[in-house]
Amino acid sequence: MRRHLHVMASALFIILFTVQAHAQYEKQGWLFGGGFNFIDDSGTNGSEPFNFTENWSSVVFPSRFSMGYALTNGMFFQGFASYNRYQKDVIVDGNPQSTEWNYYALDGMIGYGFKNMIDPRGWFDPFINTGMGVNRLAGNNSLTYNLGAGFNFWFNDRFAVNLSTLGKWQLGDGSGDNHIQHGIGVVFKPDLGKLFAGKQETEENNTLVVNDSINKQPEIDRSLVASTENTPLEKEEETVPPAAETQPVKSVSEEEKRVAIINRLKSDLASVERISFEVNSSFITLEDLEKIDQLAAFLNYYPTTVIEIRGNVDPRGSEEYNAWLSVRRANRIKAYLSTQGVAPERIKAVGSIQNEIEGPCREGQPCTEEQLRESRRVEYILLDF
Repeated sequence: MRRHLHVMASALFIILFTVQAHAQYEKQGWLFGGGFNFIDDSGTNGSEPFNFTENWSSVVFPSRFSMGYALTNGMFFQGFASYNRYQKDVIVDGNPQSTEWNYYALDGMIGYGFKNMIDPRGWFDPFINTGMGVNRLAGNNSLTYNLGAGFNFWFNDRFAVNLSTLGKWQLGDGSGDNHIQHGIGVVFKPDLGKLFAGKQETEENNTLVVNDSINKQPEIDRSLVASTENTPLEKEEETVPPAAETQPVKSVSEEEKRVAIINRLKSDLASVERISFEVNSSFITLEDLEKIDQLAAFLNYYPTTVIEIRGNVDPRGSEEYNAWLSVRRANRIKAYLSTQGVAPERIKAVGSIQNEIEGPCREGQPCTEEQLRESRRVEYILLDF
């Protein structure tokens, strides 16, 4: 037992040291998983890993479920519940099994994903994990020390295919049943904050934003309609003044009208609150959605406008990574606006690897966290109307 505890302590040290040395570019959140488990209890210590017919036990229905939580630094915590059935003639500890046994297990694990060491934006996410569990086999309960590894293959920010292998050693006098448990399944990482925000609250916020935008609509520039103001609304007797006293109507050129409209649109667009993403993140929070809803209200109120969304980054990070991250941030906002009825062709999403904010954050100069946050604030630019 002392040897197993030393192994566990060593595994925890490796995980914690790795967490301090590297940062995972993902948002923290809950993890849910399901799939199948396969047990190799043949006693071969992994020397015959692909002898499926004689060494592996499995069932035909989903038999492995998990729930956990992933942190922004790459560490994760997970609990597993699994079921299996040892069939007749399967090799157990070197001997053919003569009866069928039911297998139940509950395991608690702590682990770390190494995706950041390979490609923070990639789909390949290898991990290691360790922990303890309890299993019941043939009516006997045993406590186990677990050590394993595996891979997550992320299709997007929410779904991944999971492959894993877990070695289990019974704690005690060493006479217990040691075995290997393999798993294959899917992992789902939902945005629970957005899920439980409530449709009603979102609709109320949208209504308030739209109404506020309408109420703030500036008065019509009277100079733009000066040419129509000399038309009387009602026919009535008029006294025509002498020609010498007639005041000429000031004409407004098309260019002056265009400039006035542009200035009004730019003023309204500048009043829209901009969001500032968290470090190494392109995820939109509930607070961010309220601000982006203001932009949606602007675009819906002016249905012919075309804008550019520029995702900014702070000066930290490599040029290649910052270029990718800034474009990803802009596309996140564009994707949300499309759900609010804004046509994608009206939005140009671009990135920026150059800090556009004037101040000490430029060119590697020292600056405060607030200044760094300001440099990550997105920009909205009017392109056409």
